[in-house]
Amino acid sequence: MPGEVYPFSEDSILTSDVAKAVSWGLKLGCDLGCGGGYIAEHMLDNTETVILIDVDINAVKYAQRRLKALGLGARIDVICSDSLSSVRPEALDIVSSNPPYLPASDGNLRWSGGRGGIEVASKFARDSTKALKRGGIMVITLSSLSNVEAFRRLTVELGFKKVYVVKVPVGLMETLITFVFVKKRKYRTEERGNVPSP
Repeated sequence: MPGEVYPFSEDSILTSDVAKAVSWGLKLGCDLGCGGGYIAEHMLDNTETVILIDVDINAVKYAQRRLKALGLGARIDVICSDSLSSVRPEALDIVSSNPPYLPASDGNLRWSGGRGGIEVASKFARDSTKALKRGGIMVITLSSLSNVEAFRRLTVELGFKKVYVVKVPVGLMETLITFVFVKKRKYRTEERGNVPSP
């Protein structure tokens, strides 16, 4: 595994398990910020096709090679992008992500979630609003060290309904929090300000 690709860790396991559990019988999913493609691998147990997206070309190439070696190559597509801009509006049944969530601004794509630890997660949630079908599912993991309450308020504004939460303590001072949200309303461009029509 290339040194710069995020390794399979506790947060990857948690996100993978939850994504697998809620993706039963779905047609098209996305592992957003795919790293080594571990979440996609588990989603493919229950989802027909998964798009793997990462801003890091090395991560995308590694995930593609790894999943092809597992015999899953025919059921994946890979895109090097910073988010869901390459995905058609309302095309996805599920988006799953273990984004960088630590409140750091050192620029390291593997863990730096920016101010409050939610800048990346917030971008992913906004873009998921556009890319998910109505009734689509968003699975996303944050840390108790992140500004979780601000992220929750944003998801309400974006039209998501929280349907499930899993909390797993890691170490003495941190809890991983994986949310399952359902998109409750159709995407409307006017909610996003100056976003051009799809």
